[in-house]
Amino acid sequence: MRMDMVAVVFSFILSVSLMLYYYQQALKTLVCYDVKAWELAERTANALLEGMSIRTSAFIMVELISWNGSRTIYTIGRPNTSPLGRAYTFRILNNGTLMKVVVEVSSDKDYIIVEKESH
Repeated sequence: MRMDMVAVVFSFILSVSLMLYYYQQALKTLVCYDVKAWELAERTANALLEGMSIRTSAFIMVELISWNGSRTIYTIGRPNTSPLGRAYTFRILNNGTLMKVVVEVSSDKDYIIVEKESH
């Protein structure tokens, strides 16, 4: 086998290996913001059911829909002008009220801190 053919095969294998390596490294840093928002929505809904207070860097909108059709909406945090991820979850309260929790995140560093209510 000629040396130029060996060099071509070697450079092809090396270039494909490097492309696969950099692709795999890029996938490690990929963040799905909707999944992050869903995780925070679930934590928020559970904390609200337990009567905890919440501090957050994300924007949270809680909508309570009563069985007679009345709606109450309140928000936690500041609205994002351009959210990167949005998710929601539902809970049914003991009195039959449906609670919808919507979370919008603008960074993968957004957080929710759950604190016990001090009475």
